[in-house]
Amino acid sequence: MATAEDTQEVTREIFTNIFNNDFDGLQKIYAKNIDLSPDILDEHGMTPLQHASYKGNEQIVRWLLARGADVNSGKHKYQYSALHFGALSGNPRVCSLLLAAGAKSELANSVGRTASQMGAFVGNHNCVGVISNYVPVEEVSCFAVPESVHSDPVISVELVQPIHKFIMMTNIHPVKVALDIPPVFLVEDNPTKVYKVLHSLSEREIQKQLEANEVMAFKFHYLSCILIEIAKYYNEKQSDSKEFFIKKVLKSEKNYLEQFLKDCIRMFPYRDCTIFRQVKTIFQH
Repeated sequence: MATAEDTQEVTREIFTNIFNNDFDGLQKIYAKNIDLSPDILDEHGMTPLQHASYKGNEQIVRWLLARGADVNSGKHKYQYSALHFGALSGNPRVCSLLLAAGAKSELANSVGRTASQMGAFVGNHNCVGVISNYVPVEEVSCFAVPESVHSDPVISVELVQPIHKFIMMTNIHPVKVALDIPPVFLVEDNPTKVYKVLHSLSEREIQKQLEANEVMAFKFHYLSCILIEIAKYYNEKQSDSKEFFIKKVLKSEKNYLEQFLKDCIRMFPYRDCTIFRQVKTIFQH
C-alpha cells in the first residue's frame, strides 16, 4: 500500500517530467500507477495539464486531455486556468487543443484577466488570435442537420470541417483569405450554401443575449464577401478565379481593393454596431 511519502514522490516526478518535457518518463509513471488521477495538484494548485500548457508541450497536453484531464480546473491559487497558461506559453496549437476540449475563454484570474488578455500582455498575439477567433465545430456542424424531416440540411457533412477551418483563420488579409478558400467552396451551388452559413453565423453573433461579438460578426460577413466575389469570377469562367481576384487586389487596379472593402462595409446589415461605425470612419478619412 502506497504511503503519503510515496504519493508525494510520484507527484514530484510527474511535475519534474513535465518541466523537462519528458513525455516517455511521464507515461511510465502513469503506467505504474494506473489509478493515478490526471488532475493531481502541486503545492500551488496546478494540475499536470496546467504545467504542460505553460511549457507549451502540445504532445503532453494532447495526451493528458485524452486521459480526461479537467481543462477548466480552477484550484490554482491565483485562478489561472490551463488556457491562461497556454496563452502565456506562446504556443497557439496548445491553445487550440484546450479550446477544442472545452476550455472557457471567459474565465478570469485573480486580477480579473482572461487568457486572451494575459496573452496580449506578454505579446503572444498568435495565441490571442487563436483564442479570439475560436468557434466550436458544433456551431458549424448544426447546419449539416436538417431542421425537420421535410427539409434538407444547409450544407453537406463534407463541408463542415473546411468551413470550420476557414472561419477560424487569424490572418484575414484578402489575399490570404482567397488562398485559403478550399476549391470545394466554388463548385456547383456550394458558394451559396457556404454564404448562408457565414451569414447565419454573423447574425448569431449579433443576437447573442449575454454579449454580442460584433467583431466576429463582421469577420464572418467579410469572409462571405470575399467568397462571393471570387465565386462571381468563377461563374464568369475565369481560368483561376482566386488568382484573378488576387491579381486585382495586388495591382490595386482602379482602386479595386478600396472599392471592394467599401462595398463590403456598406453591405453589413447591422448599422447600429460599434464595429460598423468604426470601419466606416476609417474609410472616410
